[in-house]
Amino acid sequence: MKRTARVALLGLIAVLMVMIGGRVLLATRALAEQPCNANDSFPGWLIVVVCLATFGLGGGIGRLRDSSADRDSVGPGALAIQGGRRALWNSVVIHLILTLLLLSILLVLAYETVGLRNPWGLRPITSYVRCAKTIDPWTTIVAASAVTLLAGHWLWHPTQRAE
Repeated sequence: MKRTARVALLGLIAVLMVMIGGRVLLATRALAEQPCNANDSFPGWLIVVVCLATFGLGGGIGRLRDSSADRDSVGPGALAIQGGRRALWNSVVIHLILTLLLLSILLVLAYETVGLRNPWGLRPITSYVRCAKTIDPWTTIVAASAVTLLAGHWLWHPTQRAE
């Protein structure tokens, strides 16, 4: 699969994930004070099974990735060999995106911790997910699947191919 097709597919999944997450977030605006788990009859284990499957699917997609360019660019002199400024700029952008991603994860975990302790009346993120599952379980499954597909693609270690 060509690199542009892979990037386009992952970009489409990311956009889909943001759109569905926004839809679910808008649906949770009308919630009462307490989490809306009273009418929940949808099995939570189904979401877990689907997410595990999409995590594995993401790992399978990650194995299709051609890592020969990554192997060629390893080493301290790689930036000079690949074209200097452009490779340096790409490296800076990737490190900046990774830093922002990890900072976002830190802030989400901090909010979840504060929400669990509940000093200012905040609800944890998990209560919003439970409400989204109650309101629209299929959209919640699609959003959770998109997140776990991307996580599986990014986190699964690719195998080395024989040359």
